Amino acid sequence: MARLTIVDRLVFAAIGAAVGAVLGMVLAWVLGVFGRTPLEPHHWIAGCAVISAVAGFILGSDVGSLLGTTIGALLEPEDENGSADILDWIMGAALIGLLVWLWQ
Repeated sequence: MARLTIVDRLVFAAIGAAVGAVLGMVLAWVLGVFGRTPLEPHHWIAGCAVISAVAGFILGSDVGSLLGTTIGALLEPEDENGSADILDWIMGAALIGLLVWLWQ
């Protein structure tokens, strides 16, 4: 892989931020519908956008794999046999834990 320039990293950060904001909206909606405590949706949206932007800046084009895996874990938490894929749940729990820690 060729070295990424600062412009390339900023582009991947912007892409990560945009997809992360959508992911934050989905998480805020899910937690708002199924959660028992009130939440501030803008914290989730901004938190996911910032974390995804930083990941895009650091990982470059691999940010798509990270965000795709995260979205896949949210959309399909169980496989055909009904058992959860533990790695997806661990990654999702770590992401949610990081977001909660950042916004407290």
